[in-house]
Amino acid sequence: MKSSNTFSLRQIQNGAALVISLLLLLVMTILAISMSTTTRLQERMAGNMLDVSMANWSSESGLRGAEDQLAATGGAPSICNTPGSCLVLQKGYFDAVNFAATNDAWWAANGTEYGTPGQDLSGVVADPKYVIEYAGDDKELHSGLTIGHGVEKRRSFYQITSASHGKTPVANSVTQSIYALVN
Repeated sequence: MKSSNTFSLRQIQNGAALVISLLLLLVMTILAISMSTTTRLQERMAGNMLDVSMANWSSESGLRGAEDQLAATGGAPSICNTPGSCLVLQKGYFDAVNFAATNDAWWAANGTEYGTPGQDLSGVVADPKYVIEYAGDDKELHSGLTIGHGVEKRRSFYQITSASHGKTPVANSVTQSIYALVN
């Protein structure tokens, strides 16, 4: 005879299936949440990388613009001691400046804005700014350059520093180049 207090094997198995299903659902939920968090983190990292790249590209544009301005002078540009009053500052003017630590106010006071005023580069917070400093000539550094039939030409060297932001003011880039003009 069967007792009425005993459970059938089928009832015990049905309860176990429910518990196992809930545990699997919990594990899958935890995996989905961690994958979502990882995806958001990767998306932020990619956005930051784009921001930094845009700052670098913009700063490079500032360098090229300054080099174009030097080339357009047609010879040795005038050199002065006051930012904003001439294109090129005298040798040693920025020796004590740590360009990586300068802020927007310093660049506004000392730098020249790249490009045409009122036509900003697209995708960046503001146009890059640059400064040009006379670095010396080859008479000071070594012998002159002889071109053609013994005509000695003098090269003047200029240090160009450009700074820019990316698509946000958080990403900053400062780049430098040395540019030579043959006089």
